[in-house]
Amino acid sequence: MARSDFDGFEDALGSEAGATRQDDVMDDLELRAIDLGDVTLSTVVHGPEAGPAVVLLHGFPELGYSWRHQIRPLAEAGYRVVVPDQRGYGASSIPPDVTDHTIHHLVGDVVGLMDALSLRDPVVVGHDWGAIITTHVGLVVPERVRGIATISVPMLPPLDQSILQIIDGQRAGGFHYMRYFQEPGEAEAALDGDPIGFLRKILWFASGDRPDGLVDPDPATQTTWLGDVEVPDGLPPWLDSGDFEAFARAFTRNGFTGPLNWYRNLHRNWELTRAWRNRPVEVPSAFIGGLSDFVVNGGVDGEVGAGVQFMQALCTDLRRCDLFDGVGHWTQQEAPELVNESLLAFLSDVHG
Repeated sequence: MARSDFDGFEDALGSEAGATRQDDVMDDLELRAIDLGDVTLSTVVHGPEAGPAVVLLHGFPELGYSWRHQIRPLAEAGYRVVVPDQRGYGASSIPPDVTDHTIHHLVGDVVGLMDALSLRDPVVVGHDWGAIITTHVGLVVPERVRGIATISVPMLPPLDQSILQIIDGQRAGGFHYMRYFQEPGEAEAALDGDPIGFLRKILWFASGDRPDGLVDPDPATQTTWLGDVEVPDGLPPWLDSGDFEAFARAFTRNGFTGPLNWYRNLHRNWELTRAWRNRPVEVPSAFIGGLSDFVVNGGVDGEVGAGVQFMQALCTDLRRCDLFDGVGHWTQQEAPELVNESLLAFLSDVHG
């Protein structure tokens, strides 16, 4: 599907597509284009200006829209909520070079938002890739935040090897999506060629509602990520067609190069963060995850994986670790009420 061609959306979904809900869901929220110098971030700012601030960072392949269920409840509780489309995503700038997407740039964007909006010691919350950024905010500029919370990805500092080195040591030549993403061109061709199909596959594949018969691809034979995976018609039950359209339109328009460039800096990020290697996370922190999320459970549904256990040992002020049965990787979208309850409890705790 060409990026400018959105015809056939209903056919691609396998069900009748609803009207675009992004305008309906976000229509009373202030949207600002915040110039940070090298990028402009399209950012929702909602809630009382004098309220304590919360910054919500999305992951891959998502948008600030991923936080649609959290923005109003947090604002109604008195918090000033700041939600950007991060660099390379949605209506924000898409810098052209791979090296414009390092962890220093991504952490710098968060600090830039704090400065541009005069946010004093906000709580930063991140999901998926946003969790990685959030962790580094807590490591690199702990004096700038009241606390941090990560969702779906445990807080881990840079370790003795980069994640790509760890993958290469474990995969024995087999396929891994992070390694597949490294070389520009091939991954873009696959994902940009069918953005709706890819988004449907990844949303089902990592969902807590993933069907029992949906098995992991064989790394020995896989050549493209999720290319041969067969998912049910339509969408997971926690996502309606109008919400899905908000994501599908953004990635159909922009393609995936910006988000993929985040992955292409994984080893570079490890080198850039040498000074924080194996350092504990000392700021007040919280973790929220689903026990049907492979990142949380280490591949054993309902169990707690090694990453969570390692995080619990490394975080010196871990206030909460809330794990939800039957919830997958898209945690704040799959279980918004549980996530909101957990976030509000953490925010109340750190603000005394």
